[in-house]
Amino acid sequence: MPAITLQSNSVVKIDPRTKLVLFLLINIMMMGNKPVIVEVLLAGISCLLLLNGRLIKETLLYGGLFFLLLAIDSGYGLQVSTPIGQGLIIASRMIRLFLPMVMCFTVLMKNTTVSEFIAAFQKAHLPMGFIIPFAVMVRFVPTVKEEYQAIVQAMSYRGIPMGVKAVLFKPFMTLEYVMVPLLISSAGVMDELAAAAMTRGLDRDSIRSNLVDVKLRLPDYTLMAGVIIIFILMKKGWLG
Repeated sequence: MPAITLQSNSVVKIDPRTKLVLFLLINIMMMGNKPVIVEVLLAGISCLLLLNGRLIKETLLYGGLFFLLLAIDSGYGLQVSTPIGQGLIIASRMIRLFLPMVMCFTVLMKNTTVSEFIAAFQKAHLPMGFIIPFAVMVRFVPTVKEEYQAIVQAMSYRGIPMGVKAVLFKPFMTLEYVMVPLLISSAGVMDELAAAAMTRGLDRDSIRSNLVDVKLRLPDYTLMAGVIIIFILMKKGWLG
């Protein structure tokens, strides 16, 4: 049985509230009009967060993909005047638009434990009516992923192939053998997670003690200030 993890294994401890603020700010900036230098800066900050969380594979994957798409957007090695070249440039811009957001979301989900979320939200004086559903949701996604993998493995033992090919060419079979068991299992998982949250006393109005040390430190203020400065400079038009 795997050990219960209370705190993430980060190089420098980053408060979950800081991660959420950065995620929201980066979403806002990426969806607006911005120069390329802003995209590079935000992608760099996102890569630093991934590295800080010891997510090396994700850093190499997302960081490498971002700069590859940046090279495609610059027209390097492409005949820009051709329809294929123009299509690749448009696709690279669309994908690059979401990469910093995906990186921040990966840090939130993979490098922040449920205990850290609960402790941070309690310090922010958020109502338990929000904290409990959020905690259940955070644990629900990886649990359902494990259930899906178990169902696919069970189907493979019975000689029923599951994958992209099955979804494309045999959608009703996939619906019957994967989605129906997954939905039934998900309902049970949700009830179990809600019961576990109640067992931990999350529904009580009294202030709960927490083993996790969550507070804003110098790295948190530095990260938030850096992103806010980038946002102000972008709005002033001083970044190109």
